[in-house]
Amino acid sequence: MNAFESSATAGKRCLLVILRPTLTLSSVDVWPLSEIRIDKTDYLDTGLGEWTGFYDWLRCDDGMVMGVRYWPAIPNNPLFDAARSLPYVTIGTAGSLDITFSPSKKFDPTQSQDQEFMYDAVFRSKTGEWAIAFDTMALKENDWEHLRQLPATWSESQIIQH
Repeated sequence: MNAFESSATAGKRCLLVILRPTLTLSSVDVWPLSEIRIDKTDYLDTGLGEWTGFYDWLRCDDGMVMGVRYWPAIPNNPLFDAARSLPYVTIGTAGSLDITFSPSKKFDPTQSQDQEFMYDAVFRSKTGEWAIAFDTMALKENDWEHLRQLPATWSESQIIQH
């Protein structure tokens, strides 16, 4: 068994970033997802696929995760339009969404170059809210502990199976 196989079987936890006026996060321990319920709102996979681009975990000087930079492979103008007005999102000049989970938007670029690409599906609710699921294979348990302490709303998720 190679290193990729052993890490791939270690679990499929993903972090869900729900693009609401107040930063909302959730997590599930399985992917892929086709539909998920968060706070009584159903989000459907948009059909873009399980891999929609690359993402980097944005890290502080001490190496702790403080956000994610998402680089979609195909431009998604409706997603970017929805994210543009959110105080915790910055639209990068090269076509990325920088989503910060902490009040500070300052991160260490030398520690924020993961180029993850395992799973980053995009979801949308009937009311027009967006959510992005990011595989977290590269995160350690202390990263999760740190994320839970950041000023975000954590919501329960329920996977909907048909």
